[in-house]
Amino acid sequence: MWRSWSGRIGLLLASLIITCAVVSLFWTPHDPSRLVPTERWQGISASHWFGTDGGGRDLFSQVLAGARLTLLVAVGSATVAAVVGVVLGGLSAMTPVWVGEPMVQVIDVLIALPTLVLAIVLVAIFGGSALTAIVAIGIGSGVVIARTVRAEMSSVRQRDFVVAATASGSSTMRTVIRH
Repeated sequence: MWRSWSGRIGLLLASLIITCAVVSLFWTPHDPSRLVPTERWQGISASHWFGTDGGGRDLFSQVLAGARLTLLVAVGSATVAAVVGVVLGGLSAMTPVWVGEPMVQVIDVLIALPTLVLAIVLVAIFGGSALTAIVAIGIGSGVVIARTVRAEMSSVRQRDFVVAATASGSSTMRTVIRH
């Protein structure tokens, strides 16, 4: 990753967010949620490094605290996407055709559904929270992963070592886990 410019920039930005999240666990110059109406819309200064917002809250403290939530949502949604993608892709590739084909159609419908629409529906049902955002982003990304996993598992199923394992009496689950 370090060899390309985009890889370097990505690593630096990810490192910056992680550093801000870790620093915010131990130190923030001001309470990020404390309203100080007398300090509304202040510019950059020694006491407010990024200035203040319309409520008088310190923007630098909000950036530090927001890095924690950003990191939580990023890692959580990537985990949900991986689980959803591998489970849906694996089930659609390894189950009989009468189960696998409808799952593929469901995956295609979910891919066509924008993540933002899914997020709006989930917020309407469960209310707005970081967990709702994690689930919406995770499902929206997971169905794309599912399509890739299904294609790869379907191609691996045709390889000689999997055919040999099946011919020797290995169950589908054992073949999936072992090979």
